[in-house]
Parts: sequence; C-alpha cells; structure tokens
Amino acid sequence: MDKALLEVPFRVFQWIAGADDDIDAKEVDVFLRMLEKPKWCKSQIGAQVFPESRAAYSEMWKAYQAGSIARNANQLRGLLQQVAPSLSEGERSALAEDLTKLGYSVARASGGFLGIGAASREELS
Repeated sequence: MDKALLEVPFRVFQWIAGADDDIDAKEVDVFLRMLEKPKWCKSQIGAQVFPESRAAYSEMWKAYQAGSIARNANQLRGLLQQVAPSLSEGERSALAEDLTKLGYSVARASGGFLGIGAASREELS
C-alpha cells in the first residue's frame, strides 16, 4: 500500500481535529471507529485503506506529536495531489466523499458542525 495513501485519512483528521490545537479523546475515538469499520465508504480504496490507516495510526500519532507531521494545508493538498493520479476519476470522487464524511464526523465530535475553533467550511472543502 502506498504510504501517502495511508497517511491521507490521518492528515484529514489532523486538519479538522487540530484546528484548535487540541485534539481530544472523543475526536480520536470517532476517527478510529470510522477507520476500523469502513462499511460506510463509497470508494473501494477507502474501504481498503482506512483499516490499514487505523493500523498505522500509532506511528502517525507519534510523528504528529514529535512535530514530523504538521497541520499544514499545503502539505495536505500536496499529499492529495500525489495520490490522485493513481485513482480513476470515479474512485477519486468517491474517496473525496468518504474523506468529507470522515471530516464532518470528526468535526461534530468536537462540539458542533465544525467544533469550537475548528476548520471553516472552506477549509474542509
């Protein structure tokens, strides 16, 4: 599995949950439960990658805490641009829907539509 593709769900989670510089346990719980059981996914790649991303979560969390994975829109955009060419147009669209649903779910866990201090609608898009 492409390491960049495994990192995408974590980066989306980090972007949404870390908007207020405080990722809490409820946000983590929602994120991990969604990765563990991706029956809700529209994309085949999401259904395949999300459980693998869940397995890699601890290492990515350590890298985040060490500052190796920063909350950076340009890095997230670059990662998505790196992954996109390997997917068909239909699969890219379905994965985008999956990542949006994942982001909205994490945002709701932080206290509302996008939580207190969380990313704006434009950032989420």
